[in-house]
Amino acid sequence: MDGKAPGSPIKVECNPIKEKDADPSHFSMSLTVTKDDGTFEISTYEEGDGVPDGEYGLTFFWGTFSVMNRTWVGPDKLKKRYEDTKKPLVTFKVEGQPVDLGEIKLTTK
Repeated sequence: MDGKAPGSPIKVECNPIKEKDADPSHFSMSLTVTKDDGTFEISTYEEGDGVPDGEYGLTFFWGTFSVMNRTWVGPDKLKKRYEDTKKPLVTFKVEGQPVDLGEIKLTTK
């Protein structure tokens, strides 16, 4: 985040690029939150299991998790810059192997 670790969780959502890439036999939502140092592992059905084969885009939201509402609330410190599922900052393809996305640089400015 702006060249530094974010220091607080960022919600990372993994969205299929094409509907055919979604697993039709199981509704799923692949998401995670970053650790304070910014690292993350995506989960679908159980912690750290990744995503099924397919092509995906990532969206990011840096707000606060409301325990009472069990949802993320704003304002988004990223100014909604990385929330558009039609224009993801990061795209990747999974083909039977884990994928290392490397360093993803986000900015608040």
